[in-house]
Amino acid sequence: MRQMRNVIMVGATFLLAAATGHVMQTTAEDGLYGAGASLPRAAAASLTITGAQIASVAELPQLSQRAIAPDLGAPAVPRDVSATVGFSGICAPADLKVQAVDHALLQADLHAPCLAGQPVEVAHEGLRFTAVLDGQGEWHGLLPALATQAVVTVQIAGGAQIGASVAVPGVEAINRIVLSWQGAGDMHLNVFERGAGFGDAGHIHAAAPRTPDTPLGGYLLAYGDLRDGARAEVYTAPATMTDLRFELDAPVGQHSCGRDLGGALQRVLAATAEPAARLILSLPDCSDAGGDVVMALPDLPVSVAAN
Repeated sequence: MRQMRNVIMVGATFLLAAATGHVMQTTAEDGLYGAGASLPRAAAASLTITGAQIASVAELPQLSQRAIAPDLGAPAVPRDVSATVGFSGICAPADLKVQAVDHALLQADLHAPCLAGQPVEVAHEGLRFTAVLDGQGEWHGLLPALATQAVVTVQIAGGAQIGASVAVPGVEAINRIVLSWQGAGDMHLNVFERGAGFGDAGHIHAAAPRTPDTPLGGYLLAYGDLRDGARAEVYTAPATMTDLRFELDAPVGQHSCGRDLGGALQRVLAATAEPAARLILSLPDCSDAGGDVVMALPDLPVSVAAN
């Protein structure tokens, strides 16, 4: 059964092929949307480690002199290394391993014991997102390959960067759409396969993403561990699948109302990446919070003809 939703439809002209593409929004009846906004480039994420501060020590009262035994020496006491941050000494260097797996995907494994609990930025072609290492300094992720020779990089604390590369078979047989954004608000892809409507079985979205081994069509993968960090969604479909319709969906809530949300869309067709198109959405103010701003993406077909 098709679900009902409270949406504000935004009309837009979307130029995907332009490297500095933009979105022009039509003015809604309530005057909530701006028109013809130039699109800023997303700022690169930065990571900072704050040094520990040592509290002041109170002065002790002077004690009367007492005879003490001669100093016979003592073995050195090992230094406390529990707060060590770096890539030398007690901590092993950060290490990234990437291998190709089924469905033109990449298994990425990051080991950085000195950075337990720290955020890092993962990037591969047009895909970029913020991940957070676990208590052992580990992060493991399944990434969509966007090139036949895939290069994955991770920017870690202090501005250092590590990377790994691997050849990936099967990328030529699929098409992928990458939505990326950064900030407190959310952006999501709605994909309607084979004429599906909202809530139908062919409606692929964050709450119904399918899995890479689906026999039904395409699937969606989501990335990003921090609300204020870089996040992304990637839709994948067989290159022979052409009956697709796309929407951009931005929920209007306390974290996003009254703000401009900036992002980018990129498509990779049969291992050929097109330039990313920048976009911006102006959301209603907080007095009208609730529902979603939905923008159709009519110029974003995934088809062999688009090559």
